[in-house]
This record gives sequence, C-alpha cells and structure tokens, in this order.
Amino acid sequence: MPTPTNPIIVVPTKTVIDSNDTPESLPKTGDDTPLDALLWGLFLTALASFTLLYQNKK
Repeated sequence: MPTPTNPIIVVPTKTVIDSNDTPESLPKTGDDTPLDALLWGLFLTALASFTLLYQNKK
C-alpha cells in the first residue's frame, strides 16, 4: 500500500467557554401558559361541576 505524500495531521483543540458570555435573558419562544386562561378554565369547570351536583340533589 503506498503512503501518502502529504498526510493530514489533525490537532485537537480545547474550547474554553467564559461564564460571562451567557445572555442576560432567554428569548421569548411562546412556550409559556397564559395564567388568566387557565384560571377561567378552572372556574368554569368548577361551576359546571357544582351545577351538575346541585341538579342531581333535586
């Protein structure tokens, strides 16, 4: 087997990450849950449950 005339030499390097390079805040991705919609949903579910229980007692 012939040997290459110009071999490629790969030298590993070490990358140092400075802790001061982190951003102040993360970008908004739309992954948060709106609290008011959650509270309205819980309120309407409780109201429907109490209404059904009240009608069944009559």
